[in-house]
Amino acid sequence: MPFVVWRVLVGLGVIFATVYFAVKYRERPGNENPRQVHGNTKLEITWTILPALIMLVMAVFTIDLIWNQAGTHKGALNVTVTGKQWWWEFDYTNNAGKRVFTANELHIPAGRYIDFSLRSDNVIHSFWIPNLNGKKDVMPGHLNTMWVKADDADVGKVYYGQCVEYCGLSHADMRLKVFVDSPADFQKWYQSQLSGWTKADFTTFNKWNTT
Repeated sequence: MPFVVWRVLVGLGVIFATVYFAVKYRERPGNENPRQVHGNTKLEITWTILPALIMLVMAVFTIDLIWNQAGTHKGALNVTVTGKQWWWEFDYTNNAGKRVFTANELHIPAGRYIDFSLRSDNVIHSFWIPNLNGKKDVMPGHLNTMWVKADDADVGKVYYGQCVEYCGLSHADMRLKVFVDSPADFQKWYQSQLSGWTKADFTTFNKWNTT
């Protein structure tokens, strides 16, 4: 928010100055050729140094935030995210060596850091869950990282995400859902994924697939 305030103040200052000088020095009868001013050293130094100082202060906090967003966390749930054409693959990689793969649907436990490793095996994508964190590009041949952490108040909620980098004809279909579970419910879900399909699951799937 402090950065927003600075941007608003600077923006309003620029707009005011533009309108003021456009009106004050407009062409008028008897003033077709206004006096030419060939620079003001003090003014030019001021408008060069002042923005540089503002950007320097902002950079200190921004760099700290960038490192914080890219960091890893002890005890985090590690998920490898692979951008496909045109869907998301989620690979849960650190639960006692028992891996679970899902497509377009991600379950996460509230109150725990989720460390993402982002990769693509085709083109550039961009991973975004607006309610949980910012965007991060998913690049072929380059591994990016980011993390999310849902609060306890988020339990039971479903958040939606989207690829926000045009990646081909079916780019708009590259959506995802994030289900925020309690730690106990997440473990139940995870174990259910490890147990494999039952006869009832196949019956349900076949019924859905034929309709």
